[in-house]
Amino acid sequence: MTKAIDAPASIVTRARLQLRPTDSILQHTSWGLAAFAVTLAAGGLAASSLRLDGYGLVRSLPPAYFLGLICLPLASGFQWLRGRQASTTAIVVHVVVFVLIVWLTPLLLEGTPRFRTSYVNFGYVDPVLRGIGLLPDRFIYHNWPLFPVAMAGLVRATGLSPLVLMAAFPLVMILAYLIPLATILRTIAFHGTSSGDDPGGLSAHARVAWPAGLWLFAVFDWTSQDYFSPQAVAYLLFVIWLAVLVHVVVRRAGELTPRTTILLLGLFSLIVVTHVLTSLEVLGVLAALTAARLLRRPTMILTCGLIFIVWQLNVAGPFFAFYADRLQNTLLDVTDFVQVNLASRVTGSPQHAQIAELRILVTGTLFALAGLAVLVRLVQSGRSRPLAFGIAFLFGIAFVAPASVYGGEMLIRVLLFCLPLLAGLAVAAFGTRAYRLLLVAVIIVMAPIHILTHYGNELHDYVSPGEVAGFEFVSSSLPPANIFGGHPAGDFENTALLDARNSYLSRGVLASSLEDFLDPTLHHGWSHKDWPTYILLSRGDAAAMELFQDRPEFVSEVKSVLDRDPAFTLVYANPDMTIYRWQPNAAVETPAVSAIAPRR
Repeated sequence: MTKAIDAPASIVTRARLQLRPTDSILQHTSWGLAAFAVTLAAGGLAASSLRLDGYGLVRSLPPAYFLGLICLPLASGFQWLRGRQASTTAIVVHVVVFVLIVWLTPLLLEGTPRFRTSYVNFGYVDPVLRGIGLLPDRFIYHNWPLFPVAMAGLVRATGLSPLVLMAAFPLVMILAYLIPLATILRTIAFHGTSSGDDPGGLSAHARVAWPAGLWLFAVFDWTSQDYFSPQAVAYLLFVIWLAVLVHVVVRRAGELTPRTTILLLGLFSLIVVTHVLTSLEVLGVLAALTAARLLRRPTMILTCGLIFIVWQLNVAGPFFAFYADRLQNTLLDVTDFVQVNLASRVTGSPQHAQIAELRILVTGTLFALAGLAVLVRLVQSGRSRPLAFGIAFLFGIAFVAPASVYGGEMLIRVLLFCLPLLAGLAVAAFGTRAYRLLLVAVIIVMAPIHILTHYGNELHDYVSPGEVAGFEFVSSSLPPANIFGGHPAGDFENTALLDARNSYLSRGVLASSLEDFLDPTLHHGWSHKDWPTYILLSRGDAAAMELFQDRPEFVSEVKSVLDRDPAFTLVYANPDMTIYRWQPNAAVETPAVSAIAPRR
C-alpha cells in the first residue's frame, strides 16, 4: 500500500527534477539575451552618426542597434516560456532598459533637446522665472498655470539650465508613467483573469501577464507627448488618477470611500489647472462610467464638472474669448475631425506620408489586439468589470475627441489617453496560448519599428546647436521685437519682449508663400506694431517645408530673394539660422511673388 502511494509521488518528483534544468536554461537564456541586447545597442550607438532624412533617425543607426531592440522583448519571451516561474522583475527590467535605450538615443546622437515645441513651452516658463509673472492674455498656458509655475520653481530650486531640463524631461516622464501604469495593469490582470486556482484568487497567468502591458505601452507610444510640456505633466496626473479610478471600479465595484473621493477630486483639480484637454477627457471618462453604472456616485461627475466650469469661466476667460469662434465652428464636427486628423496628416513629402501611414497602421494594430483580447475573454468567461471598465473608458475618450481645438493633433492625443487601457485590455487574454504567442510576436516586431514611428519626423524635431545659438542671439540682442519664422526662436527665452509667429503654419491652412516673408503684417495678430520686425530662416523651417509641404527648396529660395531686397538687412547668420531686419521703407522695389510659387 505504501509503495502504491509513493510511486505517483516519485513520478512527480522526477518530473520536477527534469523540469528544473529546462527552467534554468530559459532563465539563463533570457538574461543572456538581455545582456547581449544592451551590448548590441550600446555598440550600435557608439558606431552611429547623425544622418537625418524623411524617415528620421533610421539611417543614423546601424543594424546592430535594431537587433539589440529585438533581443530585449525576445528576452522577455523566454521568461514567459517559463510559465508561472517567469520573473516579472526581469521582464520589467527589460522594458525599462528598452525605454532607456530608445529615449536616450536622440539625445546621444544630437546633443540638444529635441522637439521644437519644448522650446516654445519653456517660453511660458520664462516670464515667471524672470519675475514678470503670469500673462494669460499673451500666453495660452498661463490660463492653466501649474506647469509654468512648477517648472519655474524647479529651475530656481535646482539651478538647472533650460537645455538640461528639457533634455532630461522626456526620459524622466516616461519612466514616471510606468509606475502608475503598472498599478493599473496589475489591477486589471489580477481581477480580470482570476481563476481562483492560486492563493488569494490570483491566476498564474495574471501574475506574469501584466508586464506585457508595459511592453505594449513602450513600443506603441510613438506620440512624443512626454516632451517638456503641460500635456506631459497633466498626463502623469491623469495616469495616477486613472490608477485610483481603476481601483474604485474594478476592486470596489464602483463604491467610493472618503479617501478615494479626496484623491480623485484632488488629482482632477490639479489636472484642471494644468491642461484643458486632459481635464475634458477625465470628464468624458467619468460621464461614460456613470452612464454605464460602473461608478456608483453621480455626484462625482457633477462635482468635477463644476470645478472645470468655474475654472474656465473665472480664470481661463482670456483663452476662451480668443478661441470662441473656433470652438463653435469645430465643436463635435466629426467630418472636420476626420479630415484634419487623418486625410490631412498623410500629406507632404512621400517619406512623411509613409511615416503617417505607418503610424495609423500601428495604432490600428494595437486597437485590434485589444479588441481580439476582449472577444477571447468574453467567449471564455463572459462579461467582467475590467472589460466593462475598459470599453466604457474608450467610449468616454472617443466622445470628447471631436470637441477639441487641437486640430490635426487630436488623434495623437486620443491614442495617448487610450494607451493605458488598450494595454490593459490587450493582456486580458494572456492565459490563452495562441493569443499569448501573437502578443509576444507583435511586441518583438514592434520594438525596432518603434524607431520609425517615434522618430519618423526627426528631420524637423531635431534642434541643432546652430539653431540654439540663433535662439540665444534672438533672446539677448533683439528684444523688444516681432519675430516671423525661425520657429521657435522668439518663443524660447525673454518671451515677454518677443512676439513670435510660425512661418510654415502662417495664415491658417494656406501654404506658405513668399508674400508672408515680404510683408509679415499679412499675418494677423501682432500686438506691438511699433516693435521692430525680424524675419528668421532656420534649418527647422526648411525641414518643416520639406516634410509637411513637400517643398524642400522653399527656404533657400526665400533667402535668395531677401538677400537682394533692400527692405531686408542681414543681422545674424550661421549655417542653421539667418536673421534679417525688415524695414519696408527702405525697399526700392518688390521682387515678383511668383518666384517661389507653392507646388500644385
